[in-house]
Amino acid sequence: MLAVSAESMAKYFRRLASHATFNQLAIIDPVSSQSSAPREYGYAQLLSRVNVFHEILVATAQNAQKPLEGARVGLMVPPGLDYIAALLAIWSARAIVGTACHATPDHVCVLD
Repeated sequence: MLAVSAESMAKYFRRLASHATFNQLAIIDPVSSQSSAPREYGYAQLLSRVNVFHEILVATAQNAQKPLEGARVGLMVPPGLDYIAALLAIWSARAIVGTACHATPDHVCVLD
């Protein structure tokens, strides 16, 4: 099993934040659900969405009175900005990602 240290994750997110400072291009979504034309997102937008998902994860874990670190988290998000943001939020919480079919519009849920 590959284990990533907290220090490595912190370094990774600092690098993401440095790109956001200049609002560099992070994602091109060729199949955006919001339009037929590809959408472009900068690192600032990506990190903003990561923070939203991270807060949802933390609140859900606190309400369930369960630790988030090492928890299995189902990821049911269509491809695009929110998929990448939710994935990064799960990793930032040091939780384990379990991808699933995105048949429902739900974004993130904590599994037992």
